[in-house]
Amino acid sequence: MSTDIFENFYDAMRVWFGVLDDTWEEHRPNAFAFSTATKIDFLNTVFVTGDAATQDVKDLFAKLRARGLPCSVTIPAGSDLAREAINELGLVVGEFPMPFMTLPLTGQVHAKPTPSLTIRQVDASESVEWCNVLANGFAMPYAIAEVFGDPRMMNHPEMPFYLGEVNGTPVACGQGVRVGSAMGVFCIATVPEARGNGFAAALTEQIGLDAYANGATTAFLQASPMGTFVYPTIGYSQIDEWHFYVAPPAVN
Repeated sequence: MSTDIFENFYDAMRVWFGVLDDTWEEHRPNAFAFSTATKIDFLNTVFVTGDAATQDVKDLFAKLRARGLPCSVTIPAGSDLAREAINELGLVVGEFPMPFMTLPLTGQVHAKPTPSLTIRQVDASESVEWCNVLANGFAMPYAIAEVFGDPRMMNHPEMPFYLGEVNGTPVACGQGVRVGSAMGVFCIATVPEARGNGFAAALTEQIGLDAYANGATTAFLQASPMGTFVYPTIGYSQIDEWHFYVAPPAVN
């Protein structure tokens, strides 16, 4: 992974979770850890890119565990040193692989027209609507969606939030995090009954178009399994794939 993109992602995480209470983060060469106060393993993780030292990964993971929360390690597919740390820590594969994708922003439109969809930026006054779409789109508990749609995030000047609506009904959502000349794209979701209409692609592209209009030159994102085949249709290219590892379930 490009060092610049890695730093952009790290900075996005710092902006994203920097507004929350009781967070912690630490940066090592080619690795960083962040932790929230939530009992969600992927929100308390060590992110590794490139040749991070095995001991650094183990040290960061130990610090996460000391917070008494579920935690994880996320590594790039080709990182042998990180995989060595995974084995020594006794971690097991968690969720799906996450392709990491980037897009040079040019202002070009790729998404197919979606005339029935209205996309607009929203703030904390519509946090419930935004969180409902995220929770429904990812089949996650509303309490987890609330972490991503925290009103302090939704009112942050570098974090634009979006809703996509059909006839006034919210059907898609997304979020951007601006760091320097790059825009991170997160939380792209479409409610199940509205899928297959190009709404996620249109909303993702709108975030990039708005970022380009405001001087950004690059966009980046992590793709879920549902989004893996969507984002290349609007110009995104995969540059890496991250794998997610957690502690094995306790044996009673």
